Amino acid sequence: MPIANGTRLGPYEVIRSIGAGGMGEVYSARDTRLHREVAIKILPEHVSGDEVVRARFLREARAISALSHPHICSIFDIGREADVDFIVMELIEGETLSDRMLRGRIPQDAALQYGIEIADALDAAHRGGIIHRDLKPGNIMLSKSGTKLLDFGLAKPAAIRQVDPEAATAADRPEPLTEEGAVPGTLEFMAPEQLEQGKADERTDIFALGNILYRMFAGRAPFAGSSAANLMVSIMGGDPASVKSLQPEIPSALSRLISDCLRKDSRERVQSAHDVKLALETIRASSDENAPAARRTSRRALAWALLAVAATAVALGIALVRRGPSTSVAVQRFMIDLPPLAAPLDGGYHDFVISPDGTKLVLSLQLAGNRQLYVRSAERSDLVGIPNTANAVNPFFSPDGHWIGFAADGKLHKIALEGGSPVAICDAPRSRGATWSPEGTIVFAPTSYGEGLFRVSADGGQPERVTSLAMNPKEHSHRWPYFLPDGRHVLFTIDDWSADYTRKKVAVIDLKTGERKTLVDSATDPRFVPGYLIFARSRSLFAIAFDADRLTTSGLPFPVLDGVMTHAGTGSALADVSRTGTLIYAPYAASIEERELVWVDRHGNMQPLSNDRRAYVMPALSPDNTKLLVGVGESRAADVWLLDIGASSWSRILLEGKSIWPIWSADGRQVIFTSNRAGPPNVYIAPADGSSTARRLTSSDRWPFPRSVSKDGRVLLTEEQDSVTNYDIWSVPLDGSLAKQVIAGPGNENDPGLSSDGRWLVYTSNETGSSEVYVAQYPPTGRKWLVSQGGGTRPRWSGDGSEIFFRRGRGVFVARVKTSPELSVAKAELLFEGDFALDYDVSEDGKRFVMLRENTRAREAPSLAVILGWSGEVRKRSGATQ
Repeated sequence: MPIANGTRLGPYEVIRSIGAGGMGEVYSARDTRLHREVAIKILPEHVSGDEVVRARFLREARAISALSHPHICSIFDIGREADVDFIVMELIEGETLSDRMLRGRIPQDAALQYGIEIADALDAAHRGGIIHRDLKPGNIMLSKSGTKLLDFGLAKPAAIRQVDPEAATAADRPEPLTEEGAVPGTLEFMAPEQLEQGKADERTDIFALGNILYRMFAGRAPFAGSSAANLMVSIMGGDPASVKSLQPEIPSALSRLISDCLRKDSRERVQSAHDVKLALETIRASSDENAPAARRTSRRALAWALLAVAATAVALGIALVRRGPSTSVAVQRFMIDLPPLAAPLDGGYHDFVISPDGTKLVLSLQLAGNRQLYVRSAERSDLVGIPNTANAVNPFFSPDGHWIGFAADGKLHKIALEGGSPVAICDAPRSRGATWSPEGTIVFAPTSYGEGLFRVSADGGQPERVTSLAMNPKEHSHRWPYFLPDGRHVLFTIDDWSADYTRKKVAVIDLKTGERKTLVDSATDPRFVPGYLIFARSRSLFAIAFDADRLTTSGLPFPVLDGVMTHAGTGSALADVSRTGTLIYAPYAASIEERELVWVDRHGNMQPLSNDRRAYVMPALSPDNTKLLVGVGESRAADVWLLDIGASSWSRILLEGKSIWPIWSADGRQVIFTSNRAGPPNVYIAPADGSSTARRLTSSDRWPFPRSVSKDGRVLLTEEQDSVTNYDIWSVPLDGSLAKQVIAGPGNENDPGLSSDGRWLVYTSNETGSSEVYVAQYPPTGRKWLVSQGGGTRPRWSGDGSEIFFRRGRGVFVARVKTSPELSVAKAELLFEGDFALDYDVSEDGKRFVMLRENTRAREAPSLAVILGWSGEVRKRSGATQ
């Protein structure tokens, strides 16, 4: 029964009816105490006696009250008056998104803004533990202050999907939200899992969000049917036409994003509303310049309207390089799409560099299996390969932009961008960055461990030491140098090899006096824009006010850009800024690292081990194949989890610090792992059940990794890095005896594994220039047999020692081995291929493999973000007067 105007519900006086929500009638009312107009939602009379529906109605109030967000309708009060339940909410003036859609297709810029705000609100709800379950245009209001997400009447706690119904108490069990057998939600916006199983989680809301985005940008619904049954068939089985095919002017990245939100399998879908929001913000940034010239800029990719910037650079000459960007440069944002990569960007190296004048970009990319340098410029929109730069990493520009330096095959090189042959400068066995001064000096980090910085003439010669490692507190590497504009002072990173951002520091060295000082703690990979020191810290860029003449900082660091790809192990950031103030960076999204744990048989048939996608690394099966150790996080800074495969039960173990490369002891009762819990990483052993503390097995400053344990449980094989011989193989007796070196050479020796009888050692070496798999007697006599031909890594023995498995590219290979009367290795054969990460493990019988299936859709179209005039944004973020 409708509520009459003038009716009082507590202190609220009903003014008029303004509509009906999914769970009740809505009225405007006056709060007689605060003299403001509010909205009141009232549980309809005809269902007020249904305790289940009433509980759902009140749950909406609790759900919304737990959230505080500018794009979620606020709740002010809750009450009951004369058997009428009501909630008091913010009164929103405007129209629903559904009503707006009736007037025609929404302009792209407005639709992008709506999408960002809806995704942001949804992200806040999910982080607050709330799943909406009835997201649709009718539950989204458009107001002067932006969108407002309404009607959480079908909301449920996100944690419900993790409740074990058998183990839960009555208070823990989810309350029923619908009549028995009914599926909550609105059919047109339901995800396949809602229709098929009645289940919903955060990804169900993502499907509905994709549906809304599709309607806004395509101007029509993604799924259609003449009846409810036909509509269900369309949702369950039909793939909608891409938005791009319906509206060609829509950016390709936007079309892909919407398609990925509408994937049938929730595991293949975009996994978080936060990722949707970030993607939409990036797309909007790329579309902000909607004038014809800017649209040409988008189509031409790297020809990014920098012609004007380049002209300014020519006019101002070296003054622009030294003084920095003009404050008048307008901020512009857009994306550069890269071709599909054989090896994805991961932040471990400096994979690209922007020229000082901001008009050229040089990239180190692995395409079709081969890594080399490529250049894109304002004059051309395509990638142009730079000949004779095979295996090049860490490119860096000369100050005039005519030369590009790089590291390859253990040496530092330079090559003219106009063409020619590369010129070797000096040795750099494991480069960690270089920088080039206007006076022709190159300062570089020759190796990743145990050395400081060196300098050498750009024309070549004998390198001279610039920095030495301090002993107290102990430093393990100086890396990622960066010349300040005066050509005398160099910024650099002090790395303690802990894979912990908080333990890295940014310092500066005076090349004339040798004086050095630490500038910022918890910082890595420095850059400079006039007035500010820029540095990376865990997926973000920060800035701090910096006087480049006095070499002093002031104030506190402040964030200037989130969502940047960084690497905890090497301390690098995939970002670079030109002297003209242009920033280029590789956006980071969690979905890039999300993988799926799967069983794969020898024919390539897959079976999921877990339904959740996470940043899985380093899987290790227990000897009886009933449990799995797996890292979650970055490759050099993960948390270790244990999966009981039969019970599908997860538990986090090794809670202290970050850990990598967990493996099982021979009896399966203990876990051996490398941890940074006491500073520089070392190897520890601990009971798998957590019954006692870990025991330290190594005392090395070379970051040892455990790789294999002998079947008798006596010997652990590790790999360690040396500043001269790179990675070497060591033997660590588990009885506490001294460790000893097993194999060392000028290249990398990795991945050691002992056969079941302990007589044979499999490992990889790149002594020939590429990584190959070898077998040698154990202890080694010097003789070895080649297992792989054409490349191989990550070798594993079968349980009986009759086969060796290894990885090459997308494939898993097997080579059959005979050890009697003498060793013989058959030609390796391909077992199966797939989109799998490099790490894997093999069951004891050699019939099944634990693989990490990549989220290929997140990697299909790698891209870089460009911000013109970014240095001006840094100043605005600092609050400085322009």
